[in-house]
Amino acid sequence: AAENLRQQQQQQQQQQGHSISLQWPIFIVDLTDGAGRQRCLEVESLVGFEWVTYSARSIARKRGFMHPKQWVRFGHLVNTSAEYVYIANVPKHVRGEKDYQHTPLPVRTDTMVALQKLLQKEPYQKQLHDPIEELPRSVDVTHLWPLNYSKQEHRPQGVVDQQANLRRVVSQRLHEYGQELNWKTMIEIQGKGGAIGRNGVKKEYLKAMLSTKIMVVAQRDNWEDHYRLMEAMISGACVFSDFMLGLPSGLENGTSILLYTTPEDLKSMIVYYLAHAEERMAIAKAGRKVALSRHRTWHRAEEVIFGNFLTNCTSGEKSSPTLSNCPYTVHANE
Repeated sequence: AAENLRQQQQQQQQQQGHSISLQWPIFIVDLTDGAGRQRCLEVESLVGFEWVTYSARSIARKRGFMHPKQWVRFGHLVNTSAEYVYIANVPKHVRGEKDYQHTPLPVRTDTMVALQKLLQKEPYQKQLHDPIEELPRSVDVTHLWPLNYSKQEHRPQGVVDQQANLRRVVSQRLHEYGQELNWKTMIEIQGKGGAIGRNGVKKEYLKAMLSTKIMVVAQRDNWEDHYRLMEAMISGACVFSDFMLGLPSGLENGTSILLYTTPEDLKSMIVYYLAHAEERMAIAKAGRKVALSRHRTWHRAEEVIFGNFLTNCTSGEKSSPTLSNCPYTVHANE
């Protein structure tokens, strides 16, 4: 933060020397884990309070794990800026002064690059625009969180157990349901967990998502959204997520994603969609299209700066070479 502030001050001095306006808007996007809001008061004092805009990935308030019920409380949407929770170093007298735009995590471009390369190889031999929802998928249900993760000897490298009670319960329930109903399940980390896994894209991780019919996503206990939601969407699996108050735009429960609210709800939905393959693949296809057409990194930049995503296309249009496979592309300029 100190280095960023120093660079901004240098830039300000250069702008003054060239008679350039100092009132350029600053957009601060917080995609870190946690429900607490941040404020950059030094930047606000430098460029002006009204010239700094904030965004955050989670807009849920009072979400948390209920130990007696062994399930998560979903909370409610933040209605006013006074309801935000802040990190400890934000002074109390400035809390509630700023609104925060909802900015969900996007599809990572490095994941798209890795997925494209993997699909072009054996045994897939596919392109991004191919209907990968129809790939042979030998696993019924996948949840990429290990059983018994709380025991140090069973914890995979990099796995962070902070705010992970819901993930633990979901893994346990899916294991039990799988044994009861003879599902083929994958309940473990693929690749590396935590920051180790986030610093790159592991082939094992993508292969796991390409091999499963249903991908179950469970968020952290106290906040919404994580990268696996969009990564699962682009894999062509049918994605189940615990209920989200801030569901990313374009996604619709029952059409492009399936939201579960209780363990029993999760079980009954999996039973139904394993028995109805066409409906399951239709939801997977719709979810992948929404993720790729509305939730790329450039869409997030457009939403932060302009308030809405601007880049759009219709898949299959051949009038321009750049639109031939849109939105099933790695980069915006393809």
